[in-house]
Amino acid sequence: MVAENGALLYQPATRTEKPLGDAPPTGFVHKLRDRGVQPISVGRSIVATWEPHEKAVLETIRDLGLEMQVIFNKGAVMILPSGINKSTGLAAALKEMGISAHNTIGVGDAENDHALLRSCEVSVAVANALPAVKDTADYVTRAGCHRTD
Repeated sequence: MVAENGALLYQPATRTEKPLGDAPPTGFVHKLRDRGVQPISVGRSIVATWEPHEKAVLETIRDLGLEMQVIFNKGAVMILPSGINKSTGLAAALKEMGISAHNTIGVGDAENDHALLRSCEVSVAVANALPAVKDTADYVTRAGCHRTD
């Protein structure tokens, strides 16, 4: 399983995790909290919050001199080590399994899915995906995705 927007591989059979990026700097999360950013979720490599906190996130990255990237996901603001996304996570998982990207189908709905969709042999956007995601995909479903977050 590729988790944390491409920053973590998880093997359910063995319950093992393989981070693909560095852990978030402790000072970064502290500084976000000092700036009133709530809620904040901290994973193995990802830090996440919600709009409208993107300005505070970018200012914190700048003020601390960090090399991190901000990725949006339908209102979510995700902060990851530079260069990590769902496509790089998929590539790492496929390498471990010895499978070609030509044997993959990617499904997405939001801004953070573009790289994944471009890296799969077949790409699909759900009916309620953002218009730009539909433009990236090879196919669009008739039914939408019902999010629980």
